[in-house]
Amino acid sequence: IIAQGRRGWHTSLHHEGVALELSSHPGHAIVKELDRPFDLGLYSVNSLGIGPAEDAMKVLYDGKYFTSCDDGAIIRMSTGISKLGNIAVTVRPRKKIVRSMLLSHGCNFVINEEGSVSPMNHPNLALG
Repeated sequence: IIAQGRRGWHTSLHHEGVALELSSHPGHAIVKELDRPFDLGLYSVNSLGIGPAEDAMKVLYDGKYFTSCDDGAIIRMSTGISKLGNIAVTVRPRKKIVRSMLLSHGCNFVINEEGSVSPMNHPNLALG
C-alpha cells in the first residue's frame, strides 16, 4: 500500500489534509471501516481497511503523526507495537493525558522516498 501525494504532507502546507489514495491499487484508498467507532470510555477506536477512493480518509501529517481531518483521531498500531502482522487503527482520545499516553507508542510514522508509509522505528515494515 502506497499513499499518493508525498509532497505537501506537512500540516503547515496542507490544512485540508491529504486523501490516503493508493497508487498500488488505483481507485482505492485507506478508509475507516466503521461508521461509528468502538467507544472504550477514555478513547474510541476504528479499524482501517481498503475501500473506494471517494471514501478515502483525509489526514494531516506533522512529520511523526497522521491525524484524521474529520475527527482528530490518530493512526497508530493497535497494540502500540510495530511488528509484522500488527494492524493499524485510528484512536481518538477523550482527554489530553490519554492522548499523551497513546502517542508514546506505535504512532510515529515516516513517509518513505517512494511514498510508502513505515513505522518510524521499523523502516523495514510498511503499512499494507
